[in-house]
Amino acid sequence: MSILLLETAALILCYMLLWWVIAMVVKDNGLADVAWGLGFVLIAWWEVFRVASDLVFVLAILVSCWGLRLSAYIALRNRRKGKEDWRYAAWREQWGKQAWWRSLAQVFLLQGLLLWLISAPLLVAAWCPACPLETAWWTFPAVWIGFLLWLWGWIWESVADWQLYRFKLRSGVQGRIYTGGLWKYSRHPNYFGELLCWWGIWICSLPAGGWW
Repeated sequence: MSILLLETAALILCYMLLWWVIAMVVKDNGLADVAWGLGFVLIAWWEVFRVASDLVFVLAILVSCWGLRLSAYIALRNRRKGKEDWRYAAWREQWGKQAWWRSLAQVFLLQGLLLWLISAPLLVAAWCPACPLETAWWTFPAVWIGFLLWLWGWIWESVADWQLYRFKLRSGVQGRIYTGGLWKYSRHPNYFGELLCWWGIWICSLPAGGWW
């Protein structure tokens, strides 16, 4: 387990450092948000490469669908804005000459740490000797329950993001709060979808057993 933890930690460190260098060149720390989803995809497929397990492969597919959709959406949203997100722009102005290292520590490395911690279900499933290497993964009820929960979350989050994106394309809506579609049920329905996705992934990983 310790080897896999160190490997993925080093992988994410190098990954976020690369994104930080690019962000410094183009002066846009919003790239950290694009890197977020893709980082999970990187971890998932690294574990597929390291562990011969059908369960880990299934989890990698779920994580890839989630991460690629999220990063593509954020990249599209940032491109439409045409400038750095106002939050990161405010920090850059506030930090002044310290922006280069504070961007590294407070934006990229912090997100990298959170990424590594949240990917724990993938790490446990990849390491645990109870991973079903010979038993067909589809015979485990937990996998199907987790998949259905993940699917619900993925669809919910996708629809919520699409509805908000379409709303912001309208003229004269700047500064207004969208209260239609799924957004009439919650202030952040996309976050609800995120929670469902990752609880679903965790449930899917249960057949692997505990790391202890």
